[in-house]
Amino acid sequence: EATGGYLKIESEKGRGTKVFVLFTYDHIDRQPIGNMAETMQILTSGSDSIDFIYRHIKNEKEFLFDTAQIREILGDVSLGNPEISAWIKGYIEEGLAEIDS
Repeated sequence: EATGGYLKIESEKGRGTKVFVLFTYDHIDRQPIGNMAETMQILTSGSDSIDFIYRHIKNEKEFLFDTAQIREILGDVSLGNPEISAWIKGYIEEGLAEIDS
């Protein structure tokens, strides 16, 4: 909050939990957020019953990653499948590189 961002959690019994996090990209006191491609790869590979939406906006460019869309395409294939997991990491890396250019 001191850097212009926020953390918000919404939870409803029997429906799920949503976590919203906003970081102000260019604030001098913002801590590094780490490697998001690896973080999302790990989260999605171990969570077949959880959907993740990762939205990254920088300088009016946006990258969106949504596991619900991927599951719709894959059907019964687990996101923890090593080939799918590696693809997820690469897809996020490419998307983030594109908005950084």
